[in-house]
Amino acid sequence: MARPQKLTDIDALKAGFNWSPDSKEIAFTASDSKMRKVNVATKAVSELDSTRYGNISTPEWSPDGKWLAYSKSDASRTSDIYILDSTGTDKTPHKVTFDSYNDGNPRFGPDGRKLFFVRSEATGGGGGGIGNASVQIYSVWLEKLDRDPDDPEERPDAEAAQAPAGDGTEGAGPPRRPAAPRPPHETKMDWAGMKHRTRQVTRMPFPVFNYTIAPDSRTIVFVTTEPAGAGSTPIVYSIQEDGRRLTRVTAGGPPAGEAGGGGGGGGFGGGISDLIISRDGRTLFFSERNGIYSVALGGGAATTAPAAGGDWRAPPSYQLQRAGKHRSAGRMGRDVRRRVAHDEIPLLRSGHAWHGLGRCQSQVRTAGQRRRRSSGVAEHHQRDDR
Repeated sequence: MARPQKLTDIDALKAGFNWSPDSKEIAFTASDSKMRKVNVATKAVSELDSTRYGNISTPEWSPDGKWLAYSKSDASRTSDIYILDSTGTDKTPHKVTFDSYNDGNPRFGPDGRKLFFVRSEATGGGGGGIGNASVQIYSVWLEKLDRDPDDPEERPDAEAAQAPAGDGTEGAGPPRRPAAPRPPHETKMDWAGMKHRTRQVTRMPFPVFNYTIAPDSRTIVFVTTEPAGAGSTPIVYSIQEDGRRLTRVTAGGPPAGEAGGGGGGGGFGGGISDLIISRDGRTLFFSERNGIYSVALGGGAATTAPAAGGDWRAPPSYQLQRAGKHRSAGRMGRDVRRRVAHDEIPLLRSGHAWHGLGRCQSQVRTAGQRRRRSSGVAEHHQRDDR
């Protein structure tokens, strides 16, 4: 087993960090309100930015590795999104949001052409929220545009020729199959026009808590909530980058105390987190409570993958049915291993989730052993009767 190596020796608590796309550097923040990066091979640490008014959020790398996006507070004590040259050549952070709201959680689109972020407004503005706050997803084009992307008459012919999927509301027509991933390209920043290229993507009645972007750079999957009795239930939606084709993907567990649930509701994300979309853009994986789930983007009920801790709930496709045909426990374990081998459950490859897979297999083996033991006891009694 390889020994862990210490990369930094800074007298400050380390906060969020992210690897560069080429895996050669790590950008991170610390409790001294500074953002740095470290070269993994040489262990050289470079300071990139700092603030006197609060903390800096976890930096996000652009797909080409040349830029870092993050949020930090200014003298007004509201947070804005900044983009900085990751090489350190241009040491000036470029501000890309300019309104008097709190902007955070920036993420580059996989093709590098857009930056998405979450804006929290104090009142109204397209949706309710915590109290009178509205928490919605916005986007900003990073490059200069030759035409208005919101004008239907100026959209590319290929996009206009696509089959309609309804009027953009929940359940409006069949959802469109995700497009192929767009390859990243070198982003040519147009700093001067960014203020006029910011667009609101979601207009939900309740706050958006977390989100992810599909490999095609066009589909955003996010979590919000809906009222359920005295609490709320987490709901997963997908939407196109232009704010159209809002589609309900799946719902989370009921609030604590309802239907035997263990606390899946609540007001802060509803327990659904770690949104990850498969490389082909067809499957969403997420965690809720103590389980890992998958659901097809485009329809279908969520199924359960095993996770460390808690009770494992077999999805319909894996359940050992009590009536009709029975699936053996060994078959269930082979199905899980097959899906991992074919990269259908990439989330299981994360460190803690491998323990969960072992837990699933151990439970499968235990179920099979119980069945064999009960069968052996029955045969023993039959021999005694004879």
